[in-house]
Amino acid sequence: VLYTLFHAGVDPKTPLFQDLLHKILTTELETTYTVALQAMVLQEMDPIKYRWRLAQCAQFLVDNQCQNGQWPYGEQTKIPKDVPTFQKPDREDVETVGKKQKRKKKPKRIVIRPQRSGIDKGDNSNSQYAILGLRACMEANIWPTRDVLSLSLDWWRQAQQNDGGWAYHGLGSSSYGSMTAGAVGSVVILQHYLGRQWKRDIGARKGVQWIGKSFSVTDNPGKTTSWHYYYLYALERTGVLTGLQKFGKSDWYKEGANYLLDAQGSDGSWKSLRNTCFAILFLKRATPPLKKVATGR
Repeated sequence: VLYTLFHAGVDPKTPLFQDLLHKILTTELETTYTVALQAMVLQEMDPIKYRWRLAQCAQFLVDNQCQNGQWPYGEQTKIPKDVPTFQKPDREDVETVGKKQKRKKKPKRIVIRPQRSGIDKGDNSNSQYAILGLRACMEANIWPTRDVLSLSLDWWRQAQQNDGGWAYHGLGSSSYGSMTAGAVGSVVILQHYLGRQWKRDIGARKGVQWIGKSFSVTDNPGKTTSWHYYYLYALERTGVLTGLQKFGKSDWYKEGANYLLDAQGSDGSWKSLRNTCFAILFLKRATPPLKKVATGR
């Protein structure tokens, strides 16, 4: 909800915004989804001011990676209180000009190393959000070790179905839209921060082809009405991250936006709070695009 309010242009000084922000900064980090989303909103709001919390989010995500490269829900593997993390912002990296703070230089890199090994396996839904969270941390120059990224990429490669799509777990299940869109976005992110171009990744290209052939905005391809709006947000992310205007012959944003505008209720919502968040994030093209030049790391 906070991430949606931020992208919808709600004034951060409003009581609701401040209450939600206070809650996420003071609540113990517990699940992959919430930690990843927290990292996403804090990085876009102020990566300097909240760098201490971003480092904690990165530590949680690194420590929760499964041995096969996936991520689980994470409830059973909370960060122990004695795990060292970067606790205070780099104040030497900013200077005050009048009443505003201005970054003097790019904050020095922090490398987050695993403090424990994760469980055996997780699922592709948690895994795609973990990658979004790590991407936010890396944008704040808080990096996992290269092995974390490589292990995740290896998982996405081996979990791809023969038809080019992805399912919730691994091989043996039918591909469907939300998992395939999320997987392609994850591969694109991983290749970028490993210093490579995603278009050279055969798996990513096959995934894009699957989305094009199965394209729909009126349902979640392969799942019909199940997790429909979750799929639309995954479609938005993949469209922005790949830089593609069309999947196959379909203009994903034009068709998706038209559908959402027609589906909006008279009260302004899309039936539920969760669906409304996904709809607004799609309409706002909330996903930050990747820089044209890879990091070279």
